[in-house]
Amino acid sequence: MKKYILPLVAVLVCLSLNLGAQVVLTYNTQGLLPDTKNFMKLMEYAEPGNGGANVVWDFTTIKDKADFTGSIYSTAESSGAAIFPETNTALEEFGNYFFFTGDNDSIVQYGYMPGKGSSYIKYDKPFVKMIYPFTYGNSFSGDFFGATYAGNSAINTIQGQYNVTADAQGKLLLPNGVVHPNVIRVKEDKISTYQSKNNSYTVEDITYRWYASYSRYPVLVLIKSSPTACGNGITLAAYNSNVPSQNSVSSASSGSINNLDNGNNISIFPNPTDKLATISFVLSEKSNIDIKIVDAKGRFVNQVALGVYPAGEQNITFNANELMLEHGVYFVKVGINGNESVKSIEIQ
Repeated sequence: MKKYILPLVAVLVCLSLNLGAQVVLTYNTQGLLPDTKNFMKLMEYAEPGNGGANVVWDFTTIKDKADFTGSIYSTAESSGAAIFPETNTALEEFGNYFFFTGDNDSIVQYGYMPGKGSSYIKYDKPFVKMIYPFTYGNSFSGDFFGATYAGNSAINTIQGQYNVTADAQGKLLLPNGVVHPNVIRVKEDKISTYQSKNNSYTVEDITYRWYASYSRYPVLVLIKSSPTACGNGITLAAYNSNVPSQNSVSSASSGSINNLDNGNNISIFPNPTDKLATISFVLSEKSNIDIKIVDAKGRFVNQVALGVYPAGEQNITFNANELMLEHGVYFVKVGINGNESVKSIEIQ
C-alpha cells in the first residue's frame, strides 16, 4: 500500500474574540499565512473524548515525543507552483507539501506532493476544509475526486466524501500545565477510495482539531487514519508548543483585565508576524485609547498607542523590530475608556 501522509496543521481560522465568548472561525485572523511557522510537539495519541457543550478534556498526562515545525509558503515559492497554479498557499510538514486556496469564504485543498519522488495527488474536484464563519454546532459536507500521478501519468483515481462538524466546546488541559479555558473542537471525517487497474482500497481519516480565539493555528490535533484493506492504520497527535496557558495570562497580568471586546471587535493581524502587525477595532464614540504590550508574565514591554481617538474603525499598525520585540509570544492590552481586552501575538 502506498504510504499515506496526513497534515497536522489545521487550516481553520479563529476570530480574535474574548476568552469567554464563543470561538468563531474566520479566515482573516487565523488562515494559513505565508511566511509563517507553526511550532508543535508530537505526543502520544489519545482518544479524543466526548463531544457536546462545556466539556473538559484532560491530556495532561500524555507524554511528548518530539518537536516539529510546520512552515507555510506562497505556492509560487514552492516546487508545486506549476502543478497547482490555482492555489495560493503551500503547507510543508516533514518535507511533504499540501496545497490550498484560501479566501474569506473558505479553505479548499487541491492536492499533495511528497518531499521526495515525482508522484503527487491532484483533485479535479477539491475537498473543502472549511466554510466561514464557523462555530460550535455548525457543519458541512461534500464529495471530491482526483488522481495520483507519477510524472504526467495518472496511476489511480481517488474519490470520496467528507463531513466537517464543530462538535464540542469547553476547556482543554495540555501537558506542562497549559490550560486553554475556551476552545471549540472541529471533527473532520474523510473517506477516500483509491482505484487502479488491479487494486482498490479505502481509507477513512478522522481528525479532531481544537481551536482557541488567541492562537492562529490549532492548539491540539489528533488524527487517526484507518485503511480497510491493509495494516492497522496510523495515528498522529500534536499540540501547539508556542501558545502559553491562558490561566497564567490572567494571573500574571497586572491590573483589572476585562477580556471583553465590549462591542469593539478587536483583532490583530497578521498573527504570527515577523515584523508588522495591525490592531483593528471599532469605536462607537470618541474614546481614550491605551494600547501596550506585555510579556507572558505580565511585565510591560512597550507602548503602542496612547491618546484620544475618534469614533469609527481604527487600524493601528506597529513594527515589532522598532518596539524591540524578540521572538516569542506577547500579549497586547487594549484599553478603551478604562476597559481592557487582552489579545496574544506571536513574533517570529
